[in-house]
Amino acid sequence: MNATGDRFPVDGELEQQKQLLRDYRARGADRVDFDGGEPTLYPHIFELIRFARAIGYRCVCVTTNGRRSAERDFARTLTHSGITDLRVSLYGADRATHERMIDSPGSFELTLAGARNCLAVMPPDLTRTRLKVRVGAGPEQERTIERRPGMLPRSEELDLGALPAG
Repeated sequence: MNATGDRFPVDGELEQQKQLLRDYRARGADRVDFDGGEPTLYPHIFELIRFARAIGYRCVCVTTNGRRSAERDFARTLTHSGITDLRVSLYGADRATHERMIDSPGSFELTLAGARNCLAVMPPDLTRTRLKVRVGAGPEQERTIERRPGMLPRSEELDLGALPAG
């Protein structure tokens, strides 16, 4: 069971978010995805991630635009926060399409830089941690690159050959 669904009017209230996590967990949910808007802008996101893990969620995902992770220290904090999955979304197969879709000049390079940083600083002992970069808005346009510890050398960067060029 997943703790996902409609947005609630308590989006920014930490104690109510924790109560929602408790309620879903009590009903058997063991997965949660923090997404919508940009979860890394929420000031208590790391507290919620730690809380979700502490009360028994086995899968804690963050779906992000990746731009804050262009700062390596933030990427390290995010990837070491207790998440088990990280999804970074691109909204087009090239810079022009991506930036037109989200109306944010310069975002394409920041998103790719954030994905690279997360890959570079992921903890090597997290067995379920994955980085997925999803390209495209629909299933027919989507390509995914997964990186799991042990599958790639630690020094190897995200395979940009499978991603659009900057």
